[in-house]
Amino acid sequence: MSTALTEPVAPQAAQFQHAAEHVARAEAAAEQTTAALRAAQAKLDQIDGRVGALQTERANIIARRTTGNTEPDDAAKVALIDADREGLAGLRRDAGAAVASARQVAEAAANQVAGARQFLQRQEDEAALGL
Repeated sequence: MSTALTEPVAPQAAQFQHAAEHVARAEAAAEQTTAALRAAQAKLDQIDGRVGALQTERANIIARRTTGNTEPDDAAKVALIDADREGLAGLRRDAGAAVASARQVAEAAANQVAGARQFLQRQEDEAALGL
């Protein structure tokens, strides 16, 4: 009985090993890029949460004032809230750009993993066929 279909010859074994190592490296890189994307998204979410809280606080002050319930420092509070929102707008733009960039890198890494897995599968198929 021939072992050509069950045991790859040395060059095939080396190619198979190289392909498997390439998959492992690609997966490790993809995990890192995914972690970077999660971190960037968490920062953006934190900024969005702060902006949302400021918007709620501002809306509450305005709603309270429309009922005639005013406080002496309302104008100062609204001015500070508006200044904070303006400052956070720039941070949000930067964080949004960081998320977009990290997403692009993560998608490219995922494509690398898919390509590496496809190459490994081809190596396995060729070894099984004795090519």
